This record gives sequence, structure tokens and C-alpha cells, in this order.
Amino acid sequence: MGDANTSFVCQDTLRRIFTGDIDVDTDTIAAALVGTSFDGDAVDLTLDGITALDEIVVTNYVVGHSGTGRKDLSITITTDDTNNQIEIDATDLTWTSLGGTTNDTVAGIIYFKQGASDDTTAYILGYASLTCTATNGSNFVVQFDGEGIMKVTDAS
Repeated sequence: MGDANTSFVCQDTLRRIFTGDIDVDTDTIAAALVGTSFDGDAVDLTLDGITALDEIVVTNYVVGHSGTGRKDLSITITTDDTNNQIEIDATDLTWTSLGGTTNDTVAGIIYFKQGASDDTTAYILGYASLTCTATNGSNFVVQFDGEGIMKVTDAS
């Protein structure tokens, strides 16, 4: 289980949101669990652009586009007037009976706009590191930070 605090937001994400390529209200925003060898950084733009996506390989998690391991996020957008920011938040996620026969170590979670038919148009929004946790067949819960998975802050 892990608490997800955003480690990075891809540098092109805000531009894509502002130009309409990504609409967090209406597009399918999904999440994938990654292992310890994940090598993405803030400039990777699509899932297929990451040289070693390293989705975890475990029992009860099917990797890849439309794989049952990926989960859709329920997104809410709120205005935080006190802190002069917009918060994009997601409900917590649970993977049921993750691992067991085949196990891996979960190190983080990627959230992205789901591609239409494959990962070439699956735009990464960001990545959150998690406390490295070995799967063992138990439920795996990701609790997103209460301040949101992404924030847009007034710089003034």
C-alpha cells in the first residue's frame, strides 16, 4: 500500500491541457503501477516513449493498453482560494489480490490520458513515487495526496 505524492508532472502536460489535447474532465485518465526499474522523467510524453515503462509483472495484473492492471481514475477539479491554486484530485485506487503466485515490487504509479487504441497517444500527466512494496496476493491500495495529483498555482 502506498501514499501517492506527485514526484513529477510532465513538462508538456499543462500545454496539452490548455490547448485541449487533454481534458481532465472528459478524457479517460488512467493509472498504471510501475516497478523499481522505471526510468521515466518529466520530459517523457507518451507511454510508448518511455524506454522501459516497467509496468509490474504480477498475478492479477495484465499490462499494456486496455490491460486489466490499468485503472481509470475518477477526477475532481477544485479551486483552493486560500492557497491560490487549482487542485486536480483522484479517488484512491485498489488492486484486488495483487500478486500471489507471481510477485513484483511496486515503486510508483503513472497517471495518463488513455490512448484511443494503443499507447502511442496515451499522454502521461505525471508520476508519483510510492514506498517500495512487494506484492503478495493481498489487496494493494494507492491513496492519493489530499492536495491532489496535480496543482496549478498562482505565481504572484
